[in-house]
Parts: sequence; structure tokens; C-alpha cells
Amino acid sequence: SATHVVTAQENVDAAHKRWREEMKRRKEARKLAEASAPVFDPREAPPPEECLRAYLKAVRRARSMDDLLPLMTASQRRLLEGRQRHYDPQSAAKAGERFAKRGLDKAAVAHLTASPYDNAIKFKKDVASKIIKILSVKIDGNHADVEVAVERTASIDGKVYTHSTATIGMIGEGKSWYYATYKESNWFTP
Repeated sequence: SATHVVTAQENVDAAHKRWREEMKRRKEARKLAEASAPVFDPREAPPPEECLRAYLKAVRRARSMDDLLPLMTASQRRLLEGRQRHYDPQSAAKAGERFAKRGLDKAAVAHLTASPYDNAIKFKKDVASKIIKILSVKIDGNHADVEVAVERTASIDGKVYTHSTATIGMIGEGKSWYYATYKESNWFTP
């Protein structure tokens, strides 16, 4: 009925409004956290690739997100800790039931209802498991782009490709470089 459609649309609009408000809150929190970050001293910092190797080794050995919090920038750590503090397992379980009723598969429900710490360590371990070697480093102030070879399988026009590249963005803070972003390229090699 028309009333049902309007109600459903109102629910979607309310959800979008809450999402936009949350994104705005996160952006403001990120700006505040970045403003209070320790000033980067490039003379005291090891090279970005050395910091990345140490980070990847730690991620591969980590048993929980607590093991990795010291390896994050101050702003990333505060944001993740804040999201974890607001995580409510009971609300997540109820949301999981709603997602399952809508037909989402178990993996999607698990991802959407997992704690911020669980999702963060899962993502970091997934990224670390793909990296084969460091190819190049470009530094610009307190930002470094580290190009890496990654193991990634794709089938294009019947040919199987197993390798690609990715760029890891690193941020200099205090006396070190920290992992910040990960972006895979669309180029593959056999």
C-alpha cells in the first residue's frame, strides 16, 4: 500500500540522516585528533619501508586489536577506541537478526555486526597477508606512498592473473611512520 511505501521511505531517510550525522561526527573527531598529533620529525624517523615491514610483521603475529593499537597514529587510535566504546553487542545481535531476515548471507551479517576491533584486525590481517614485497617509496613531507606487490587473483578474458600492486599511504607522526591507507590498483600481471 502507499502508506507502507511512505513509511519504508521515511525509515530509509532517517537511516541516511543518522549515517550523515555519524560521518560528520567522525570527521570532526578526526580533525580534532589530528590537530593534537605529535609533530613529525623526519630526521628521527626510520625510513617508511622499514616502519611498514615492522608493522606488517606485527599484524601477522597479532592476536587482538590491542596488540596493534600502539602501531596506529594517535588520531586513528582514538577514533577506533571511541567506536569500540560505543559498540553494543546486544544491539549488534538484534541488528544481525534483522539482516538475516532480509536475506544477507552469514559472512555479511558477521561483518556488519562485528565489533570495530574485530573488523579492524580482520582487515589489517587480510592486507598484510597479500603483500609480497615493497616496490617503491615516494615521500612528500609527512606523507609517504609505498607501492607494494600483492598477491591477488583475477581472471580476465580467460587468463588467470595472480599478482597486482597496491599503494600503502603512510603518515609521519612523532618519530615514526604509520600505516594509514591501502588502495589496490587495477593492473594485474600473470
